[in-house]
Amino acid sequence: LETPGIDDVIFPESLAVEPAGLSSLASLHILTLDLNLQQLSRLVHLPRLTELSVSDNTNLVPSDQRSATFAITQLPHLKSLRIEAFCDQFNLTTPSGLPCTRLEGLLIANSNNLETLPDNIGEMLPCLRELTVESCKTFSHLPKKLTSMSRLESLTVSCSNLFFSLPENIALPALKTLVLHLLPLAHLPGSLCHLSNLETLFLIGCGEIHQLPADFCNLTALRTLCLQLPLVPFRKASDQQHQHQPQQQQFPFSFTQLTSLTRLELDQCTITDLPEGMGEIRNLQQLHLRNCLNFRKIPESLTALLILEILTIATCSKLASVPGKLSRLTKLKRLEIKGCESLTELPESFPPSLEILSLGNQQKVTPLRGLSVLPKLQKLSLSRVTVECGLAASKGVSHLENLEYLELILADDAEELPFPLTFLSQLHTLVILSAGKIQTLPMDLGSSLKQLWRLEIQHAEALTELPASIVEMQRLTSLEVHAPSLISLPEGVGALSGLRELDLANCSALERLPASLTQLACLNKLNAKNSAIRSFPPDFDQLTRLKTLTLDGCSRLTALPTGLLKLKVLQTLDVQGCEQLFDGVSLECLG
Repeated sequence: LETPGIDDVIFPESLAVEPAGLSSLASLHILTLDLNLQQLSRLVHLPRLTELSVSDNTNLVPSDQRSATFAITQLPHLKSLRIEAFCDQFNLTTPSGLPCTRLEGLLIANSNNLETLPDNIGEMLPCLRELTVESCKTFSHLPKKLTSMSRLESLTVSCSNLFFSLPENIALPALKTLVLHLLPLAHLPGSLCHLSNLETLFLIGCGEIHQLPADFCNLTALRTLCLQLPLVPFRKASDQQHQHQPQQQQFPFSFTQLTSLTRLELDQCTITDLPEGMGEIRNLQQLHLRNCLNFRKIPESLTALLILEILTIATCSKLASVPGKLSRLTKLKRLEIKGCESLTELPESFPPSLEILSLGNQQKVTPLRGLSVLPKLQKLSLSRVTVECGLAASKGVSHLENLEYLELILADDAEELPFPLTFLSQLHTLVILSAGKIQTLPMDLGSSLKQLWRLEIQHAEALTELPASIVEMQRLTSLEVHAPSLISLPEGVGALSGLRELDLANCSALERLPASLTQLACLNKLNAKNSAIRSFPPDFDQLTRLKTLTLDGCSRLTALPTGLLKLKVLQTLDVQGCEQLFDGVSLECLG
């Protein structure tokens, strides 16, 4: 390492490094390696180092030689420091009280003895803009003088210490991003509502927080709000007069003041509906509702969000309906409605601006219509499609001339595809994640989908064969079939000249591979895991680009392919669980 021109070095974890040996790399800017704190203090001869990422190797150093201090100012140009997995308690110091004026980013992770940060961290690191503390089990509190970090723009804390607490005063005038993850907090300090520049707030997995501060809507600069909280139900004033009626569980504050909000995510909230004022968040571009199991109603005012681009409604099991006039959302590009078991109606029409549509797991839903007016649709995912729903959708699907990606999860009793694919001539990817009871695919599948790049069929328990026309898919690069009843592949499969990946895992009835397989000159991955193949076709060594061969669990395999040594680029050979393979068989083919 005596090349002074090197500016980026990453050392493997198993390599012992003596920092003094790096002293000749005077131009080094980025360094990633394992060190203990004593070694870390020796990096004084790297004056231009701006990014340093270190992990502890204290277990390699005698305890009497360990240091618990690292002086940041020894690296005068350091801007980004990542410290991970230090076992000992440690402090970040600045000799003679001098501040480190360059450091802008500090990340501390998996350091299990870290309890807090220095109270004077704002004075030590006056230019710090980004601070992250994650997966530090004993980390119990932030510095009391947090307000001294006047330039801090991003603060992320993720730990599971049961005694963790936030300081009551978290007034950080420059803070734009706050992420609190998996913290056992009982409440949020009211001072949070005075972060006038806060643009992004994530409260994820903080399961003890049942109520937001009363002045939460003072965060008028907020653009992204993500809440995964069991919010306490809020009783509307009108409910006070009707105590005998079921309590409405609304969101415990109004959104109308959050005028800058562009992205709202609600996950695992106990609310039953959103406020009617939702339509007043005029700048909202993304709305995600997930795992809100008591959620029953989406207000019609949602259709007033005229620049909404993404709408996700997932696993809201009590949701009975969605606004019928979603077509008014003329900017909507992505719509996902999944796992809403009580949903009985879908909109009669969808916004023509849609590019991605994902629908599924609505067992009671009425027939799917409205697909014919989606000229821009590129990706369509349908889950648990019933026969009735498929027939209603078939006419609309035939008009999806720009559709490139189709994903289907068929009903368990489905014996055929829900609609013909003949008209989807531009389709690039076809994924069938559950094929029900389908035994065969349409005979013209290959001739209809000549532009297909990827064909994936999983959980096809009854599928016995692939159509011979599949060889007409000349652009196919990936073929994945998981079908325990599959007996054979088309003999002409070698005509797929561009095929790079062939995955036949768990095709437990497949005993042989067609001879033409060896004509797949571009094949670099072959997976026959848990299949019944006994041997390989001759001339297997013609697969000169093969890098990965997976034969794990091929219990009937008695011999490896001949000419295996000629596969010069082969990197991975997996033969675990091939009981008969090594029974008196020579391994000379492996060199």
